[in-house]
Amino acid sequence: ILAPLVASADILPHAACFPEAMASNNRTRSASSRFSRSKLIQEEPHGFDQPAEVIRQMRKDIQNLKAAFRAEQEQRALEVTELKEEICDLKEQVDKLSKDHHATKFRLQQEIDLLACQRNNGVEDLRSALKKSVEQLNQIIHDEIRERQNEASLIKSRAANEKSERETDVEKLQKELEDHKDAFNVFRDINITFKGHINHDIEMIVGLLKEVGKTKQCLHDDHLECAKYWKGEGSLSTTKGAGAHDHQHS
Repeated sequence: ILAPLVASADILPHAACFPEAMASNNRTRSASSRFSRSKLIQEEPHGFDQPAEVIRQMRKDIQNLKAAFRAEQEQRALEVTELKEEICDLKEQVDKLSKDHHATKFRLQQEIDLLACQRNNGVEDLRSALKKSVEQLNQIIHDEIRERQNEASLIKSRAANEKSERETDVEKLQKELEDHKDAFNVFRDINITFKGHINHDIEMIVGLLKEVGKTKQCLHDDHLECAKYWKGEGSLSTTKGAGAHDHQHS
């Protein structure tokens, strides 16, 4: 029972590989199947009917798989073509981006070189300016130190001169003070002498005044002839001779 089924299974791959043989085999089998069907109508069911049905179903499935495989191949070929086109586009884009990136890189490199050159020039300028400033500051500091030293020496010399002048002034003042002391002593001695003389003169004047007081007591109104005229008791003569006499008397 299994021998014809195995033979059919062995023939199936070869028939798939050779379509013409497969078509002739199909025609032969179609004729035999018609014959078998006509015969089966007349006879009872045969034991190979079920395996034959299985084989037919397998053939149908194989044909469906082949059709699906061919459709899958066509789909894959189309996808491969699309992928190739996409790859070509991507290559073109990559080449374009690479060129753009190279141009950008070159431009950035030039800008970086320019900036580096400018920075180096700026650093050199700053360094030279800083060096010049430091030199100027050092020169100013040295000049200031020199001026301070000169001022210090000048101040010392002025202080020495002022000290000598002050010492000279002190000596002069001391000498003047001694001279004033001597003059004061001389003046004091002279004043003492003058005071003695004044005391002597005052004592002499007092003595003389005492004598004058005694003489004044003698000059009383009763003893004087002109007292009556002072009191208004007499009158003077208006004649020239009499006036001259009275004036002489007075």
